[in-house]
Amino acid sequence: MIRGLYGAAGAMMTEMVKLDTIANNLANVNTTGFKGDMAVFEEQMRQSLARTSDRPDGTNLLPSGEPVYIGQLGGAGQLEGIHTDYAEGMYKETQNPLDFALVGEGFFAVDTGAGIRYTRNGSFTMSDSGELVTHDGFKVLGANGPIQVPEGAAVTAGDDGRLSVDGVEIDQLQVVSFDKPFPLVKVGNSLFQAPTDAPVIPSMAKVKQGGIEGSNVSSVTEMIHMIATMRAYEAASKALQGEDELLGKAVNEVGRLQG
Repeated sequence: MIRGLYGAAGAMMTEMVKLDTIANNLANVNTTGFKGDMAVFEEQMRQSLARTSDRPDGTNLLPSGEPVYIGQLGGAGQLEGIHTDYAEGMYKETQNPLDFALVGEGFFAVDTGAGIRYTRNGSFTMSDSGELVTHDGFKVLGANGPIQVPEGAAVTAGDDGRLSVDGVEIDQLQVVSFDKPFPLVKVGNSLFQAPTDAPVIPSMAKVKQGGIEGSNVSSVTEMIHMIATMRAYEAASKALQGEDELLGKAVNEVGRLQG
């Protein structure tokens, strides 16, 4: 019975992690460049079961000396990790010349002041000093460092990320990629951090000016997952309640009958 309590409680904890992940995805369904997450679980180590009183003398050994094997007992699921889906989101045209979207695998590089971070959110703006920055004020990096744009200039971008003003190239957006599986960690604001030893490789992604990449989260799919997860949680909760009631009977009623 105690094992049943542990199993049911473990299942409830598993569903809670899934529910938190789904809720975060739904909260960011309209976040530019957001990549959805998925909680992945694995079964805990199985345990072999043997009878403890299979012979008249109470031993649990066969004449050969081997235990009487009756099967395996599986454990509750345990979190293997939270994995990010890097599939492209839907392209949204904005007509803003400082909005950029990537078609293909790749990330914009930005300087946050705490180090270089990577993002698919290409909704940029101009700082007071004439630098191309994110809406959080992080500097967008080009081939020569932070991108500086002449005051009042109209910027045009090519498919390769080269930025020009009046036909004169001023810089090139730094678009990079990584070996798969991507060794990136989410750090908030649609930003990713890469390990210091992760090799940065050139990206073949194309740059589209005048639009942004939306979230790759489907609200309909996430709602379906949420309903299924809540039902699983309720089932585990009822199982826990049933185990608790059986344990109460074992303690209070069985003991009284034997008395």
